[in-house]
Amino acid sequence: MSSIKSDYILYKNFLKKFKPYYNVFFLADLMHWIEDQSFLSADQIRNRWQKHVQLIEGKKVSDVLNFYIHIPFCRSRCSYCMYYSKSLNNKELESYINKLIKQIIFFKKTFSKAKFSSLYIGGGTPSILTEKQINKLFSSLFSSFKFKKDIEKTFESNPESISLGKLKLLKKLGFNRVSFGVQNLDKKVLSFANRDYQNYNLVRKTVKNAKSLGFEVNTDIMIGLKGDSDKSIINSFIELTKIQPDTITLYPLKPSEEYLRKYFNDNYYLFNSRLNKKAGKIRKLLESMENNFNYCIVNRGFEIYTSAEPVFYSKKFKASYSTDYDYTSPINYSTPCSLFALGTRASSYIFNSLQYHDAATGKEATNFNPKEKIYWAMKFDLKDEMRYFILQQLSCRLCFSQKEFKKFFNSDFKIDFKEAVISLKKLGKIKFDGDLVFLPSDSLERYVCSLFFFDKKKVIKKINNFFNVSKV
Repeated sequence: MSSIKSDYILYKNFLKKFKPYYNVFFLADLMHWIEDQSFLSADQIRNRWQKHVQLIEGKKVSDVLNFYIHIPFCRSRCSYCMYYSKSLNNKELESYINKLIKQIIFFKKTFSKAKFSSLYIGGGTPSILTEKQINKLFSSLFSSFKFKKDIEKTFESNPESISLGKLKLLKKLGFNRVSFGVQNLDKKVLSFANRDYQNYNLVRKTVKNAKSLGFEVNTDIMIGLKGDSDKSIINSFIELTKIQPDTITLYPLKPSEEYLRKYFNDNYYLFNSRLNKKAGKIRKLLESMENNFNYCIVNRGFEIYTSAEPVFYSKKFKASYSTDYDYTSPINYSTPCSLFALGTRASSYIFNSLQYHDAATGKEATNFNPKEKIYWAMKFDLKDEMRYFILQQLSCRLCFSQKEFKKFFNSDFKIDFKEAVISLKKLGKIKFDGDLVFLPSDSLERYVCSLFFFDKKKVIKKINNFFNVSKV
């Protein structure tokens, strides 16, 4: 048996045993498993940012910096959610706000000469903050950091917890976009999702309030929730068009392990096959109905999608701001970007240097200690950036563009990953169609093939360590 074939069998046997990677993770998460990691303190993180900002000032790297804040509290946790969040505790939330403000002050000087290109507040449920807490946190933020003019400043909200008073305050503070997680309007689906409190009148009122204040309004619909159907999703979309949000985004569900166990017998293949079929059918149905609404599909450019690709529908409007970042991915593929994030489990990204996140889960109410090594971190060099580019693309699409790769890195994919291309060709697991590069559409096969883009010694070492630990 050839070495390439034996590597393929080893990788596949490993992934069959280690189901979470191809069950609920994204392809790009393989980076977090294979590459070396360490824990850093806020002091060490600040030093890294200082070096990066100095490079920006010297114009040796891109000047695109983005800002994210994570609010991990919710009224109740949605049954499908795979992101870090916890039930509301008013005392703990207040301590968390104070902790964020201390972090803002700690990093203030580092970015004193920098201007951020976007701002996104996500969660959890940011709108769970009181008006007093919103004013307290964001007054501190805007007095400490500079933002470019006419950029996107988004506040993620739940229709149930965003009042007219909060919206007026957010507008006064400078936010220009709100995004509402609607997910579905069917009562049965909402019940399974643990969102019984939501109803159409509430969503309509909230969208109306936001539009009256001049916000750009986005609403989200999710495909793949327990109990949903083509009909419930299409009906939800139609009902939302009646209240005229500026954009409607359809997100395929990326389920938690608990959700898979509860509703799909821990069978990712069953879930994913149904999701692919449903997402494809809904996209075609909405495309055929497009002329019935004042909405059009925004992301038509890339022809072949997986079920993981969000679909954006937009009214024919022009936003009054610009944005250089997609918060569903740590990399924007038009220009190198970096992301500075605050909050528990919030992921930050220093281009060509470091990825890290605050790993102090469950310690939201503790005091901020800049010496404590609570940040999980992973070094990133240029080759890592290239791998991440490929895996991020393949997480959402069946293929990626060599032209986009070359434009982004000024380099040739076939040369940079020559050994991986040769190996995958021999296995019959890679296909070139003009500019496009395809890997197998089957989830497990895609993960197996993606491992060939990494250093073979590192992959085998990690696999052997896994099997050795499993035997103990």
